[in-house]
Amino acid sequence: MRSRTVKRIIYLAVLIASGVLVSNIGGAFSYAFFFAVLLYPVAAVLQIIYTRIALRVYQEVDGRLLYKAAPVTYQIMIENNWFIPISGVKLSYDKEVSGFEDDYTYREFSLAPRGLESVSTRLTCRMAGNFEAGITRIHLQDCFGIITFDYDIPTPLRVSVLPVITDIAVNDISRLNTLQQSGKARFRMEREEESLGDETRRYIEGDRLSTVHWKNYARSGELRIRLPEKQNSEMMSIACITDDTSKDIKIRDFMLEYIVSIANWFAEQKKPVRFVYYNAGPRECLVDDYESFKEFYLSVLPEIGRGMKDEEAAEVKDELLMETMKSHGVYFAFSEAAGELARLG
Repeated sequence: MRSRTVKRIIYLAVLIASGVLVSNIGGAFSYAFFFAVLLYPVAAVLQIIYTRIALRVYQEVDGRLLYKAAPVTYQIMIENNWFIPISGVKLSYDKEVSGFEDDYTYREFSLAPRGLESVSTRLTCRMAGNFEAGITRIHLQDCFGIITFDYDIPTPLRVSVLPVITDIAVNDISRLNTLQQSGKARFRMEREEESLGDETRRYIEGDRLSTVHWKNYARSGELRIRLPEKQNSEMMSIACITDDTSKDIKIRDFMLEYIVSIANWFAEQKKPVRFVYYNAGPRECLVDDYESFKEFYLSVLPEIGRGMKDEEAAEVKDELLMETMKSHGVYFAFSEAAGELARLG
């Protein structure tokens, strides 16, 4: 910005000097120089307009489902789609959400007619959620950097980024366990044998033999275990309230990391927890082991809050709370805006 201001001051100084030259000396050269300097901004604007029309920028990564803090192969292609050379092209990105192993955004790109330049590096997403990663803005300028034009990239790189699995929620879960043991909480984070339902999943080494669906084994020869009833009277249900509708990436990042931490703890303990969330309508997912956690992590988590409009936030919140409290058990809500887990009822 400071450099651009200096260049503009220099241009004004040259323009004034050329005017003085015309007034005091005259002649063909003085007039030609004066009008060249005077009309330069018009030529610069035309150059930028042409560059805007001719420029094409494409970005590619390995897949659209990424992991936070995990570098992935990234490529960007910058193309001049017309027949006149272009120059003065610079790119930028949001350093809060993305990072490049080899940062090429300091460069100024110039392309020959029908020219194409490709840059390969590795991209790291620093937040979890659904957002635009990589290059987000394009900056155009004239040959001397006097006039500039910035705009959002027409084809942004939209990605879904999964959070890191941490123990961020373990302290809250420990607090709930303490309440349970002291008798202040009227629920147990346990699975009862007699509460097994008709739904099954594949047997995993370490599962209790008492949960094996022996009739199914006798019929098909496949070991499967029976899952607990979703209406378990002592099951914990958690409403995932996306109040902020993901406008603040940091808030959404914390929410996703917190929720997946809860799901991971219950999966490790092989205890059931029910998540109620919004994805074009209220939906729910039961997590009680590694297999169900994997499905929740890869398929459900990126969809939480999808399809919700700003004006629907209050209505959606009420729907989720009602859906959460339809089953028997104990109810909690994690509010994205508040950033905390709260008991319902």
